[in-house]
Amino acid sequence: YPILQHLVWILGLKPSTGGSLKAGRTPSDSNAVITTAVMADLPVLSAMLSRLFESSQYLDDVALHHLIDALCKMSHEAMELAYSNRKLQTLLLGPLSELSSVPHGDVRQRQLECVLQILHSAGETLSHGWPLVLSIIGAVSDHHGENLIRIAFQCLQLVVTDFLPVMPWRCLPLCVDTAAKFGSQTQELNISLTAVGLMWNISDYFYQNKEKLCQSLSGDSTVFPDFPGTPNMPPFDKLWMCLYARLDCCIAIIFVSTLLLVTGVGQI
Repeated sequence: YPILQHLVWILGLKPSTGGSLKAGRTPSDSNAVITTAVMADLPVLSAMLSRLFESSQYLDDVALHHLIDALCKMSHEAMELAYSNRKLQTLLLGPLSELSSVPHGDVRQRQLECVLQILHSAGETLSHGWPLVLSIIGAVSDHHGENLIRIAFQCLQLVVTDFLPVMPWRCLPLCVDTAAKFGSQTQELNISLTAVGLMWNISDYFYQNKEKLCQSLSGDSTVFPDFPGTPNMPPFDKLWMCLYARLDCCIAIIFVSTLLLVTGVGQI
């Protein structure tokens, strides 16, 4: 019963004479919880809830528990459907991604903190949102300063350590490129070294999930670049080549940066 009462409150419904429910506030109400788009459906929802309330009052405790379990299950299924909705994820993450073009550091910091919160709370359900999330993380470069690089790298670490198994295979090359950007940056040598370690973690994931990835990659290889002289390279081998090519570049940059730091010629 408290669950149904809470739903009625969210929808802004109030009991009327005769026991039925009706909309208790207008769209212009500053305290309205729902949007104008939902208001058109309120009469239907009101009628359904009224019938539900009227029917449930005659149920015994066992039947009432079954009713509540069924409502919770329907709610859970609806939430899973919403989480996996491509259009919804793009709608929510698109504006966040557009903030990458804002030059102000405080805005970028809030953007990355928001991404970190999304990863912690809903990373396992992103699916279609991974390209946008990875593009936000990878949009940070040397000129943004050490603080932003650290926050962005924190996001990347969480992605690689926790979410590779749920990431669509099409996003794996982008994940490799994003890790390589941090391995190539020269603001923080420790982050560069740790990023190379993350790329080894990615390679370990490739190795341990070879069969699964080969099955996924067999349908389409358009996400991979062309490698000269190897026109018939299998998609799984292309995935490895993407990793090796970027890893080689990172190690070369780290070597030069470390050499300059040790000799005192340059400064990281």
